[in-house]
Amino acid sequence: MGDPGDEQWVARSGDLAEEHIDLASGLGLPSDSDEQEVCLGPGRQHGKESEREQYQAVSHWFSFWVLAGILDRLTDQFSHSCEVCDAVTTSGDSLPLGLLVDMDGVLVDFVTAALRLHDRLEVLEDWPAGEWDMSEVMGISGPEFWGPISEAGADFWASLEPYPWCDELLELVQSTGPWCILTSPSADPFCAAGKITWLQKRWGRGFRDFLIGPPKWICARPDQLLIDDNDTNIDNFRDRGGHGILFPQPWNRNHGLVEDRMGYLREELQQAVSAG
Repeated sequence: MGDPGDEQWVARSGDLAEEHIDLASGLGLPSDSDEQEVCLGPGRQHGKESEREQYQAVSHWFSFWVLAGILDRLTDQFSHSCEVCDAVTTSGDSLPLGLLVDMDGVLVDFVTAALRLHDRLEVLEDWPAGEWDMSEVMGISGPEFWGPISEAGADFWASLEPYPWCDELLELVQSTGPWCILTSPSADPFCAAGKITWLQKRWGRGFRDFLIGPPKWICARPDQLLIDDNDTNIDNFRDRGGHGILFPQPWNRNHGLVEDRMGYLREELQQAVSAG
């Protein structure tokens, strides 16, 4: 079977419910063997729910499984995300530094895609240094900014272009230690589905080394390091005992370092690893 995006993926009861029946029983929920097909993508509807309700329901449950680490523990393949995010009882000094990598603004170009959707690419040419809020920069409200993106659905997120340094950054991370994608979705449930599709297009359907959720600080520990382009995410992660590298972008306080983003990242990562 091809990667998501090659063809419509229809999740049947054997794909979702059968493999995770222990989850339902563990939560005290009934396990229904007569579950309806759920269509993850454009196409015909099944059952009484609308396509969007079905998509949203699966997206929410899938995100729960990912955040709980259940998907990783139920597979035989080795997963970095278990190593990075599961609770540990051994001394932090004996563990390698776990690396948590943001997507938008670090690996993929959300900003250009959003501006293109609004037909406002000229904004990039004179971005106010250190200004994070895109709607503020564009002079529109939050709902006006996010509306067209939500209307574009999962395809918007699944088709984001990787930055020119994406491969180099990932090679650096993978050669440094155990790693995991840590990305925050928008309020639209199709966003999480699109992000997963992007990841699985790159690494295949079996790729599960990712966490999706806004509270990135909840993963903070002395043996964890977050690479992110958001000042607040990095500050919160550090405040809770984790390490953080603010990836240079025009919209954060490291805007003066954008000429050599990878050089800065490489140096900061080396220092963090050396400090143990």
